[in-house]
Amino acid sequence: MSNAPKTDKLQILDLMEGYVLAAIRELRPGDEARIARTVSERLGPGDWPTLVRELFGLQAAVDEQLRVMWDEAQIVAGRQGHKLESQDFAKLVVEENFADAVEMVTSELDHGSTKRRGPKKQRPKDPSV
Repeated sequence: MSNAPKTDKLQILDLMEGYVLAAIRELRPGDEARIARTVSERLGPGDWPTLVRELFGLQAAVDEQLRVMWDEAQIVAGRQGHKLESQDFAKLVVEENFADAVEMVTSELDHGSTKRRGPKKQRPKDPSV
């Protein structure tokens, strides 16, 4: 049996939300340091966004796609007289695009696997549509 701490699904959700926030350049430095420590503890040393992309099987181009979605979502919200907070955007993107993957990764980490997947070809769904 592994001595590694049980992975909390909320930790993985937080990690993915942090990844989205980093991609759209809205992640606070303190949060980035915390996430980098968590990734290092669970996945080993390295560039934490790259490790997260590998773990979830994402292409590097997803960062730019997320930035475009963020820009578009802000425009849509503005037209509707709302202000879209980056945290809300990140939560929506993760719920819409990564819920199943979060479950799978959480389970794999609990069973001692940190299998990294090949990049997926699909574009994330825009939560503002």
